[in-house]
Amino acid sequence: MDASSEPSTERLERGFNWRTVLALLFAAFALLPVSLYLQLVSGVVVASAAVYITAILFTEIARMLGAPLTKHETYIIFMVSSIAAGLSIPFLSRVQTVYFMTSPIAWAFRIGGSPLPTLAPTWWAPPLGSTAYLTRSLLHQDWILPTAVGITIGGVLWIIQEIALTLICSVLYIEIEPLAFPFAKVNAEICETLAERDPRKMRVFILSALVGLTYAMIIYGIPTLSQGIFNIPFTLIPVPWVDMTTGLFGIDKILPGAIFGVATDLLPYVSAFVVPFHILVTIFIASIAVWVFGNHLALTALSSFFPEWKKEWMLGMDFALTWQRSQIRVWLSPQISFALAAAAIYLVKAAPYMVRAFKTLLRLPTTMQRAGYLRLPTLLAMYFGATGLSVLIFHLLVPDFPVWVPILASMGWGFMGAILSVRAVGDTGYSISVPYVWQGSVFLTGYEGVGPWLISPAISGGTWTSQLKVAYLTNTNPKDFFKAYVVAVVLYHIASFVYISFFWSVAPIPSSVYPYTLIAWPVEVLNTSMWMTRQIGINPTVMIGSFALMLSLGMAGEALAKFVQIPFSLVAVVTGTTTLPPAATALLIGGLVAKVLRRYFSVDWWTQYRAVIVAGAYCGEGIVVGVAAAAVMIAKATWVKPF
Repeated sequence: MDASSEPSTERLERGFNWRTVLALLFAAFALLPVSLYLQLVSGVVVASAAVYITAILFTEIARMLGAPLTKHETYIIFMVSSIAAGLSIPFLSRVQTVYFMTSPIAWAFRIGGSPLPTLAPTWWAPPLGSTAYLTRSLLHQDWILPTAVGITIGGVLWIIQEIALTLICSVLYIEIEPLAFPFAKVNAEICETLAERDPRKMRVFILSALVGLTYAMIIYGIPTLSQGIFNIPFTLIPVPWVDMTTGLFGIDKILPGAIFGVATDLLPYVSAFVVPFHILVTIFIASIAVWVFGNHLALTALSSFFPEWKKEWMLGMDFALTWQRSQIRVWLSPQISFALAAAAIYLVKAAPYMVRAFKTLLRLPTTMQRAGYLRLPTLLAMYFGATGLSVLIFHLLVPDFPVWVPILASMGWGFMGAILSVRAVGDTGYSISVPYVWQGSVFLTGYEGVGPWLISPAISGGTWTSQLKVAYLTNTNPKDFFKAYVVAVVLYHIASFVYISFFWSVAPIPSSVYPYTLIAWPVEVLNTSMWMTRQIGINPTVMIGSFALMLSLGMAGEALAKFVQIPFSLVAVVTGTTTLPPAATALLIGGLVAKVLRRYFSVDWWTQYRAVIVAGAYCGEGIVVGVAAAAVMIAKATWVKPF
């Protein structure tokens, strides 16, 4: 669909108004503390569940008051409330900084004979000996500079980059080369069903929601309430997977080093209903090739390339530990190379479309201007201006680090990563997550010091393109999404500051009051310290070989798809290499179930209602997780006594 025909921007309605702002206020100040508390206590992130609670609550209230929300208003609430509810909580990193500076783990690691905390600059943490470490307050003057640096780079400049890349990718992958964005249809169905209440869709939606709600109560609700309120561990079904890596019938008996399991969450199974089957098969094959056979080969035939993996693996290691160590010791270098190879192929493949996209942005039809699109010179100025300023700030803070590295990482990988990531979401519904790109770049420079391990330039990735696809599906003006997003960012910064200050004043973090932090934060400090002291590394030989392998596979696959008409998706291959076997297996099973259901109900019925089924299941689980978390939050809302 060429943007010059202007079909996608003719009937766009407003969705941002005082009613949606009220919903965002509710998400920020009523649900963000629930999300924050659950992260500290159990590691569960319920911000995504908050969208269902907020959307259902406000659509019902509006309907009872005789002024139902439109699907455009529902879209804004549904798409943005998770951000306001703390999908990311910026000030929590300040508390983690305190833990790093005082942790015995960090003090045990040294560079040039000096413990790591003694090398931390004051733009990242208050100086050692500061009373900021005793008061447990973010209002201390020594937090002004670290907070300003973090918000400027990770907040303001990142958002400017992201807006520019999102608009460019939206023209490229929504207007010029329209991709499916499978889960955008699911989100659009949720918005339309909740707002319009079509009786046929509502029946399917409610039935699916009941199934999701019932199963979620068994797997999440009862265990959460039992542990959180009564402090009685009670688990009917293991979460998030049944571990088949070790044990009497573990796969490690046959293939040492391999990991395998079966996902127990319902959502990976039903989400497969809206993803093309060949994509699901590709993800499954790639996942098994990496985490089952790849892990085994790295331990046996290819062990000379991965000596640390061979040294650390032991028979009997469970799924989580085996995954963690193999991720660091085996797949760190290959996954970066896989993504680079895929990005290179898709940049070449997308070149003609990018030229058309840039031409469209240069002339920018009137309807696209009303939808919030900006002209190409403005977008380039935003992207390179924000990127350049973030690189400049980084260089001023770490002047002895090679400046070309942040330039390439921020400007180069930011753009390439956006093209690849949005392409992956558009084709498969799943984003490609490439771990440790910045850390790998720092490692390859041979730099000795802590500065670049503590800060990076802004590196964005066109994350919001899928949200704009949902806007078009609901006939909502995309400009309103950006307005709501800015409001949500302001709200969650204010709310996170207030509630983190409160929880931190109640008890130290980590502490037994927040048990998950006692488990997870030491591991994070250990990994960070190992990076800083170069005990985790990038293998250039493995990187080059992995790049060549994926490049060859991608070129061969694209040729087969073009000349022999064999379905092939390189982004599905790369997505599969980062997808763990439990999730990949669940997706394949879900795809097979979808084939059976399509034959049972008829192709037309299935095509019309499959997204509604997925939407209902997501909604049912989201309600249970959110309500259970809120109940635990209320039960635990007592001041910890000092005696």
